[in-house]
This record gives sequence, C-alpha cells and structure tokens, in this order.
Amino acid sequence: MQKTYIKQFPYIRIFACFAIVVLHTLFASNAYYDGLITGTEKLVTQTAENMLMWAVPCFLMITGALLLDENKNLTGKKIFKYTRRMVMSLLVFTLLFQILDYATGFRKTLLTGWLYRLFTGQSWAHMWYLYLMIGLYLMMPFYKMVADHATDRQMWGLIGSIVLFVSLLPLSRIFGLEPGFYIPTTMIYPAYLFLGHMFRKKSLGKVESWMLFLIPSVIIIMLSTYCSAVLGQMSDETFQILFGYGSIPVVLQTAGMYNLLMNIDVKERSRVNTLNDCSFGIYLIHMIFVTASMKWFGFNPYRYNFLIFIGMALVFFVAAFIITYILRKIPKVNTIL
Repeated sequence: MQKTYIKQFPYIRIFACFAIVVLHTLFASNAYYDGLITGTEKLVTQTAENMLMWAVPCFLMITGALLLDENKNLTGKKIFKYTRRMVMSLLVFTLLFQILDYATGFRKTLLTGWLYRLFTGQSWAHMWYLYLMIGLYLMMPFYKMVADHATDRQMWGLIGSIVLFVSLLPLSRIFGLEPGFYIPTTMIYPAYLFLGHMFRKKSLGKVESWMLFLIPSVIIIMLSTYCSAVLGQMSDETFQILFGYGSIPVVLQTAGMYNLLMNIDVKERSRVNTLNDCSFGIYLIHMIFVTASMKWFGFNPYRYNFLIFIGMALVFFVAAFIITYILRKIPKVNTIL
C-alpha cells in the first residue's frame, strides 16, 4: 500500500501545537487569577481562548486523513503500535505530574494518588487528549471500514447527521428547550476524523476556506462579548454548546482553518520535520512550564501587556521542544514522545 504523505501536515501540526500552547497559557492565567483581573481583561482572554478552539480538532483531522486513507492498510499491528504509544505516555506522564505535584506540596499521596488519577482521568487537564486517542485508535478499524465502503455522499451524510445532533440541536437548551433527540456529544471526535478523510480527498478553495473560517470567527467574537457582558459567568453546559469542540462555530471554524492551511504552498524542510516529530512531546511537556510559571512561582501575566501571553507561550513552546528533542535521542524514550 502507498504511504500517505501530504507536505502541509507538518506545518499544520506545528501551527496547531503552538496554538494549543497559547490556549493553555490563556486558560491557566484565567484560572489562577480569575478574581484579580478586570472585566475587560477577562473578556479579551476568554475571546482569545474561544478563537483557538480549532487547534485540537486539526490534529484529529490529520489523523483521519492519514489513517482512513483507502490506500492505507491499517493492520492490527499498527493499531497496537499507536495505542501502545498513548498508553505508555499516559502511564509515564501521569506519574511524572503526580510526582511534581507531590514534591511541590499540591498532592498529599504519591503512588495511590497516581493510580486513582490515572484511572479516573484526573491528572493534569491536557492529558484528556491521550484518553481520547486511545479510544479512537481502538475504534479506528471500524471507522476505516466505514470510510472504505461508504460513498462520498454517505460520508457527508454521516458527518452532517453527527453535526445536527451534537452541534445544532443542543442550541435549543440555551432557550430552555431540552431536545428529545440525542446521540453522545463525544461523537464529534470521530466526525473530525471523517472530516479530515473527506478533505484529503477534496479540499476547499481559498475563498471558501476564508469564508468558512472568518464567519464563525466573527460569531465567536460576538458570542464571547455577549456572554461576558450579559451572562457573566457561563455554565459549563453553555460553554460547550457555544464554544466547545462540538459547537457549530468551532466545527465550521476548524474546517475553515484546516483548509486554509492545506491551501498554502509549502516546501519540505528538515527543520520543519524535526519540529513536527517533536509536536507530541511538546504537547505533553509544555504544561510543566505553564504550571511552574503561574501555579508554583505565582507569575501574573496580567501585570503586563497582553502580548506577554504570546511571548510566554513561545518560551514554553521552545523549552518543551528542546527537552523533547533531547529525550528523543534516548533509545525507547523516542517511542513515547
């Protein structure tokens, strides 16, 4: 079988990875200094957060484009390899984060606490992605079977049905109307895999991509402003309906951003490939620097210009890259980073 390679993918991964670091820097600062910031500062921070929710789905779309390719032979051995990497990373890094919390006095137990948080998914917040990927990898043979045998019209019908039930119908809850129609909201993650698969076969043009990105982005900015000014503190349910990964603005914005990046004419470069190879390690490690700066050392970025968030994220990104690059030189370690 021919190996799928698309030259834009390393660039998309790097860009999305940096966006995630910025997003987590904003999330952390908002969480740690929520009671110390003005309404305007909170509005700007939350709007920026909501504008970056496309980053993780872009990773899922790349995964779908690569693994659901009809020219790719997805064997049980490959599924085991992908899943083992996630499981090993989960074991190692939940233990590492537990040790760090224990050493800094934020956890009272070590081994029992680690096992509990490992099973319940209550380690550091960004580790949720590993639990997700383990499930998606194990389900991938089924998704592959669907993608291989369904026509394009059937695939778009499946994606549309998921978006209808997960993204559109829940909007009625904002008006106090509970929809009776229901499928699990987590179905949006396989939908991103299918979207990546379909856009690999035929991506959108530049004009359509810009429209698909800009219109939802304007809606997100307007909704963020309204929610901050009128609703104040949003419930988690309202946030998920309007700005979560399954929300209609984020689904459309993600599709637009993904296609915008796919339309960029890029060249294959060794340095880009090196960064791309380290993207997963950067994702895992960067939160150590985010947590250390604000939770352990009490650095308050709101005392400075808003651009400090970009600067901090860049420092965290580079530091995590350097550590990942060094660790990947160690035999066996490179199999989980």
